[in-house]
Amino acid sequence: MVHSHENIKLNNKEQILKKINEKTNVAISKDILKHDLVENGVSSYRFNLDDSDEFKSIINTFKKLSKGNYEVVDFWFNKYNKEGFVKPHNHKPSKDKNLNWLAGVYYPLKDKNSGNLILNKKELDIQEDDFVLFDSEDIHYSLPNKSNERIVFSINMKECNEWNKSK
Repeated sequence: MVHSHENIKLNNKEQILKKINEKTNVAISKDILKHDLVENGVSSYRFNLDDSDEFKSIINTFKKLSKGNYEVVDFWFNKYNKEGFVKPHNHKPSKDKNLNWLAGVYYPLKDKNSGNLILNKKELDIQEDDFVLFDSEDIHYSLPNKSNERIVFSINMKECNEWNKSK
């Protein structure tokens, strides 16, 4: 179920895209940034992006859109080349299953022909600068990118309460 689908232009988008290019334009990065769910693209899923100030505006926007008390568990980006896509999957939590979990995507770079998001068998018309939050157990994937490049940030967030707040 979609909790939020909003188009929000971030003031530092140029710096965000520059940082992604820095992290992915190293010859060795193509092998290091491989992920089983990503076809014809790269993923930063295995790496911590918390040290990048450029990405804090994305995380803060997701937190505001969650309209609750959520903490970030995972945060990464995927960069897709022509014909690139992500395979069907969900973000069902393996721990803290009694808490509410949200997954989200942000599209800082997306042309018209770069493929939409499919969420629970429904195609969402995604535009550049869209943020989408949904239940972490929802099956989702993307259609193949028919343009040159698409960049998508993803996030997993879990609801906090007095007993599990990070210190």
